[in-house]
Parts: sequence; C-alpha cells; structure tokens
Amino acid sequence: PATPCIAVSYVGSTLLLEERLPDEASFAEAIAAVGRWLGSPATAVCTLEAARALSAAAQETGRTAAVHLKIDTGMGRLGIRPDEALEFVRALRALPGIRLEGIYTHFATALERERAFMQRQLRAFLRVTAAIEKAGLGRPLLHAANSAALLRAEVAHLDMVRPGTVLYGQYPAPHLPRRLDLR
Repeated sequence: PATPCIAVSYVGSTLLLEERLPDEASFAEAIAAVGRWLGSPATAVCTLEAARALSAAAQETGRTAAVHLKIDTGMGRLGIRPDEALEFVRALRALPGIRLEGIYTHFATALERERAFMQRQLRAFLRVTAAIEKAGLGRPLLHAANSAALLRAEVAHLDMVRPGTVLYGQYPAPHLPRRLDLR
C-alpha cells in the first residue's frame, strides 16, 4: 500500500513538490500545517487518507486545497498505481474543498543511458491521464520531467517541469547534455 505523501509549496509561480515517507505523527502535523495556510500551496496526494485529511482541513478553514496526484509508473516509491488512478480521481473529485490541479509521475531512470524504461513510464502516464480526461474528469496540469528528463526528453516536458539538481548548476550524469536552452 502507498504511504501518505505531502509536498508543499509555490515559490513565485514555480510549484515545488517534495515526496516524503512520514510516520503517522509527522503526517498529522503536516496536514495540520497545510490546513493553517491552505490556499497558498499545492499539496501532493497519493492516498485517499491524505486527501480526506486535507479535505477536512479545507472545510475547517473555508478554503479549497489545490492538489497534485502522484501516479507511480515505475519508480516504486509513492503514488497511485496506474490501474487505480481513474477511481482515485473520481473519489478525489467527490471530496469537498479539494481541487485537482495537477497529475504527475517521476522517472526512475531518466539519467540512465538507456531510455526504454523512461519511455515506458511516459507512455503509461499519458495513457492514464488520457483515460481520466476521456472519462470527463478534467485535464489538470501534467508533469513528469525531472532534471535529467528536462535535459534529454523534451517530449516529457508536458505542461510543466520539475528541475531539481540542475537548478544548482549540477548535471545529473556526465553523458547528459550540459546545456539548457531557456528560451
């Protein structure tokens, strides 16, 4: 079973997502903290438990929580399995005070020389998000590209990207391009 994850915040117009494997106490504290300043951050969810807790905090504060759903297409850490995503989105949309703002995945092997697994992950992600849209559940922001995919897989840039180590001038692997066109 998936473990609750919380990710917080916007810096300017940039969405920052951080995955965590919290214990019960820290998870409850994180939900309470999000509830105190709800409306500002976007929060990642990958369990109905987390979504329900966030919904309760949103209702208590009279606000709406923007959430990004994590789909586990192969990283094997956190997220909803692709075959669970459609029902999860239906359940999420039924929760008061929750707005599905985005759906994302994380590439397990984007920095490897071999791209086949990353490409399979992207295809799985796009199939899931297309099914969600086809079911009439909307088309939120989609994002998958980490630093390595930002540098080598433009097809994975989708609606937004999540640069990490490259923001610090570090390149994820020596064989990846060492130039990033920001235009």
